[in-house]
Amino acid sequence: MDLIKLSELIVDEKAANAFLIENKILVDYKSCFKCGSKNINLIRRGKFICYGCRHEWDYRIGSILEKLRTKSSTFIGVLKMFELEIPSYIAAKMLRINPKLSDNVYYTIRKLISRDMIEEINNKKVFEFSIKDEAGIILISNFSESKSGDKLTIKNKRQSEYNYEFSIEYQRKFKKVNSSKERNSPSLTAIFLRELNYRIRRIRKIHYKNMHLYLKETEFRFNNRNNELFWEILEEIKVKSSSG
Repeated sequence: MDLIKLSELIVDEKAANAFLIENKILVDYKSCFKCGSKNINLIRRGKFICYGCRHEWDYRIGSILEKLRTKSSTFIGVLKMFELEIPSYIAAKMLRINPKLSDNVYYTIRKLISRDMIEEINNKKVFEFSIKDEAGIILISNFSESKSGDKLTIKNKRQSEYNYEFSIEYQRKFKKVNSSKERNSPSLTAIFLRELNYRIRRIRKIHYKNMHLYLKETEFRFNNRNNELFWEILEEIKVKSSSG
């Protein structure tokens, strides 16, 4: 999404609602979900009313916005900031919102992206994952559940209460190299690991308990590097928030 379209949506709540309904983030209510009557109307403060059973409900019910308790226009703005990798506290200043709200949106997006990843941390605070290149797509999964792929280990050393230093170790399974071209050119996995190492060192105040979220976010961004990320994130939210 370009910034001109974005600027229109973040100042027009009605247009933002229509955009999220069109992209199936908000429920497009045509009838009362309680009695089934189609005699409904949108009234004050974003509430629907059913004139059949007099039931009222918020337009965000059944969507990710219900959990976040935010307006459609604000959500779209924060989503764009996330796409551009603008830190949460800076996004809050730019959009003039509470930093806790931008933190919650960022965290929720990361949770949805990493829905299939189960957090596994042992007493030594060592993360072990399986990583593999499958037809040009990097896939990361829990090491204990994977029967294939190389081993990716991430260890942390506590520096301060909110700042950790992480080290990355990569253990490749034996694979015969068939040509000089394959020997001399970096693999897709090697390129991804460089990107991961850069991101981990650049992001401040990563808590080790959230490392799997940043890992899956890096995987998601890397695999969609040639796509417009805003729409890919929107699709991920639509699919995974609707499934649970």
